[in-house]
Amino acid sequence: MILDEGLNQVKDLVNADLSKGQSGTGTTLPTAADTGLEVADTDTLLTLTSVTVNDKQLTTQHDINSIVANGVTLTEHEIQFVSGESFNRNVHAAISKTSAIEIQYLDTFYFER
Repeated sequence: MILDEGLNQVKDLVNADLSKGQSGTGTTLPTAADTGLEVADTDTLLTLTSVTVNDKQLTTQHDINSIVANGVTLTEHEIQFVSGESFNRNVHAAISKTSAIEIQYLDTFYFER
């Protein structure tokens, strides 16, 4: 059995290596075999705004401000490790980005048995 202490250690190791968030325009549903965004928007590759760590859980915040990705319809999002490899990928409702819109992505990850 993996102990709570072990789950928290795994969470801390993942947290120490998370670096950036990125959005894109892909619409294909994610699979475990994905290696990143389907169609990344390089302007949205930004350092995570914050990471909040709790017992067996961490929450990342990735903000896209009013000057980035204007004129793009964003439909997917990921969190990346320092190496550039993807930790996750989500597809969401289309957001037609303009200078009047700022986006805040919050992703919560649970480390459970």
